[in-house]
Amino acid sequence: MVKLTDSEHEALKARARAEGVPMAAVLRAGIASAEAPAERPAPTRERVLAQLAEAADGGSVPAMVALERALRLGGEAPRAFKPGPVGLDELDSIPELRLVR
Repeated sequence: MVKLTDSEHEALKARARAEGVPMAAVLRAGIASAEAPAERPAPTRERVLAQLAEAADGGSVPAMVALERALRLGGEAPRAFKPGPVGLDELDSIPELRLVR
């Protein structure tokens, strides 16, 4: 049993009439579409960059930083890094850094 307001019932009747099906068919179709979530496409570099650009245009500073980094790195995967203190002798092995003495 489903309880509907008068306006919901009128909207259901109008939709069923427009589609030429019984009201129960409209309800069943709504339930079926709610059960099967739309499949999301796999993230691609282009799609992610577009999303980051949209967020950056909206003023998101983290998105701006992420977009800048993604564009700077190009297609290369970021190099793994070791968090924590780094000794002076290790700095020479990191090509992205310049050692200033």
